[in-house]
Amino acid sequence: MDFDLDQMREIPDPYEDVSLSRVPPTISSATVNRTTVERRRRAAITIALLLETAWIAGEGFAARSELGASFVVAGFGFPLLGAGVAWLVFSRPGRLGLGLSHRRVAAGIATAIVLFGVSALFAPPSAMRMFTVSSTFTCATTAVLLGAVLFTAGVFAYRGMIAGSAWLRMAAFGVACGSLAAFILRLHCPGDSILHVLLGHGAAMLVFGLLGATAARRTMRV
Repeated sequence: MDFDLDQMREIPDPYEDVSLSRVPPTISSATVNRTTVERRRRAAITIALLLETAWIAGEGFAARSELGASFVVAGFGFPLLGAGVAWLVFSRPGRLGLGLSHRRVAAGIATAIVLFGVSALFAPPSAMRMFTVSSTFTCATTAVLLGAVLFTAGVFAYRGMIAGSAWLRMAAFGVACGSLAAFILRLHCPGDSILHVLLGHGAAMLVFGLLGATAARRTMRV
């Protein structure tokens, strides 16, 4: 049997009416590029820092006087450096924009925790080193409040924006917020007992580290 292939053209298209009746999608002219997203992120973090600064000033936080040089470097510098390291491993885009590897992010978190732990061993000569549960609980609550504004702003700014290692990177961000809060709190708090600093000032690092990992699994992934 011979087939005339030209007759195939006479077969009507069953989807012709559907394709003609379909309304083409409209594309908004107000596109958001990467630069705009980064600008919004920086704005959110900056506003959070300004709000936190205003709150600290309103609460009457003031740095202690007559502090030794070694304490200033270790007691204040180490937590601040740890916050910077944790922020760095969180924010670096890494290869293909997927963030740094699990190993590097975990190393950054561990570095921040170790730096904070070492800082608790230092105290000025005139320090009040007595440990009390009530003062430690008060400082733990204050530390969480100090880090809450920045952490909330970060969750808002980076929501749905993290492609790789989301839970670990957000844990690093939480540790950075907590370490910064610990730094601010120790500037003011005269309690330099090792347990007080670790449990009271360091509570925010644990709280926001866990919250960051939890938030990443729900809202932070791309």
